[in-house]
Amino acid sequence: MYYFNNKTMNESVWFNMHSLYGLQQTQFTYLYLLFQNTSPTYGQRSLLLSRSTFAGSGQYAGHWLGNNKCTYDDMRHSISGIMNFQMFGVPFIGANICGTTGDFNQEICGRWYQLGAFYPFARSFPNDTSGKREVWALDEKYRTAAKNALTLRLSLLRYFYTVFFEMYKNGGSFWKPLFFEFPESDEALKDIEHTFMIGSSLKLTPVLKPVTETEKIKSYFPANTRFINLIDWKTIIDGGASGKNEEIQPSW
Repeated sequence: MYYFNNKTMNESVWFNMHSLYGLQQTQFTYLYLLFQNTSPTYGQRSLLLSRSTFAGSGQYAGHWLGNNKCTYDDMRHSISGIMNFQMFGVPFIGANICGTTGDFNQEICGRWYQLGAFYPFARSFPNDTSGKREVWALDEKYRTAAKNALTLRLSLLRYFYTVFFEMYKNGGSFWKPLFFEFPESDEALKDIEHTFMIGSSLKLTPVLKPVTETEKIKSYFPANTRFINLIDWKTIIDGGASGKNEEIQPSW
């Protein structure tokens, strides 16, 4: 239990200091690893993750969103969670792909790998009692889908790195809602959570609900834009003069 009116050693009130603890911890850890000559990463950048972060912690460490379940709701909530942390100044952020606890569903897990492959920080992290949720543990259909998504991620790493570098130099966000990139599009200003941008050139529309083999999902294309489908590298869709919702066939 915390008594927020208690004082610290330097007479600061805990209410004002408690949320800064994680920031200070990652800051000093980062500086030690970078500048201490006994550090294994002396003079080099290191990779730090923390569950305790504050606005601006992203210059020292990444964050993950904590325990979740293998449900479409939790998969959908990961999108808004990642976008929120972009605005908090923590761009290297991700959710545990396929959930950490609870019941396991292979179809949801396959779809989650298709989304999670595009997380800024992508990992699978089940607990000891929730069973295997790694790619190799899936049935062939979903294993192939996950493998294809992760292979596509690897092919885009240079683009991802470029987006992170641009953020380092100029600020901004890695994942962002459409209206961040296309503020002039009225439709994009509406509550479209299922379609979003990675940097300024990559648009993603994940499958966030059960769909049949022939069912299509809608993806919004802002006005005066053209996108090529990275699944077949052939299909080109444009947003026309005013933007449009296009029905697309999700793939496994």
